[in-house]
Amino acid sequence: MVQLQKRGPAYLETFPVKRIAVTIYLVLSVAMAIPFPPGRIVLAYLGLATIGNSSWYIFAILLMYALTYVAFKLAPGQPNRAIILLFIGTSCYLVIAVKQLPPWYAETIFSYLGGVLFARYHEPIEKRLTSSWGHYWLLFLWTFSLFCGFYILCAITPYRWLFFISYQFAAICFPLLFVFLAMKTTIRAPFYRYVGGTAMFSIYMLQRLPMILGRHTVLAHQPVRYFCFVLVSTLFLGWVFDQLVGRFLQRLVGKRASVSVK
Repeated sequence: MVQLQKRGPAYLETFPVKRIAVTIYLVLSVAMAIPFPPGRIVLAYLGLATIGNSSWYIFAILLMYALTYVAFKLAPGQPNRAIILLFIGTSCYLVIAVKQLPPWYAETIFSYLGGVLFARYHEPIEKRLTSSWGHYWLLFLWTFSLFCGFYILCAITPYRWLFFISYQFAAICFPLLFVFLAMKTTIRAPFYRYVGGTAMFSIYMLQRLPMILGRHTVLAHQPVRYFCFVLVSTLFLGWVFDQLVGRFLQRLVGKRASVSVK
């Protein structure tokens, strides 16, 4: 939401490029003689099937970005109305996902909407919290208590509908705790800022590549070396992926800008 406000609809156009990650998994599968039917490969690009990558995460992001794009297109210059449309679209998806898809496709979907709301009203919220340590700690502890309460409720409730509702609230409270911590702490080390910032998507998406490779080597029986191999390889692959995608996007944006000028 913050990037959408700063960069406009062009920000949404950068995400489909990152579907290249699925192609990497496909190439690895072919190299390891792991066959996949064409239909499953197509579904993998849509996030509805997996060929080694995290399909549910991809699908959730693609869906929410698409809903965000449509909502803000239908209500240009009216962010509050667009958020209402986004809420309606997300709710419709949640009902369908609960009935038709595995549970993890729906468990955390409203955390995106929670982030959108926070981004929309973050200035008055941050101003209030940073003006008083009392307000800050009160909201932090209240959010932490809500997270614990909803998480415990998820574990003990026998009702599926109550589980999903509780999980949604827990999924909203959990990242909020890190947002509140970020208000009072600053990470100065460039490496940690990179890993926890711009590299987070690529690291998450590519971490299974070295895991898959490592399982087919002698490292599979050496946990410490296997862990080190996966850690170093994931960081390296994430950096290479970000560099390649970044350059591709720069060329793509540059070409579109030149076409629009013409």
